[in-house]
Amino acid sequence: MPRRCRTSKKRCSDYIALHKKIEAGLPRLPQDATAQQIDLGQQALSRGIVAARASARAGDVFLPAQAYLIQVCQRVFSQPDGKQLRASILDENPIDAAVRINGPYPDAIPLSTMPPQILNGARQ
Repeated sequence: MPRRCRTSKKRCSDYIALHKKIEAGLPRLPQDATAQQIDLGQQALSRGIVAARASARAGDVFLPAQAYLIQVCQRVFSQPDGKQLRASILDENPIDAAVRINGPYPDAIPLSTMPPQILNGARQ
């Protein structure tokens, strides 16, 4: 495994460990939690992550993998159906979506799907 991938994998593992540590310190939700209880739990987790990563910058977790992901996308989008795949992704993803580090995913933006050609592109 290339060094850059190991570095990215370690950064992801570290983030997951932080997430689990903060989550373990929060009150457990009841089995029959209401939507409001779940939302409050998610907000508490978010506050904990933001506090723990107060100095977080873009690329802290995934930047080492960025070049690889660009290669995968370029390979997939250069295929005969690449233009249609790209259009399907952009159709579901507003370009002007404002996101910020450690910020919540905007409620007004739908969760999108990713074509399997992109998800499988790393295996080719």
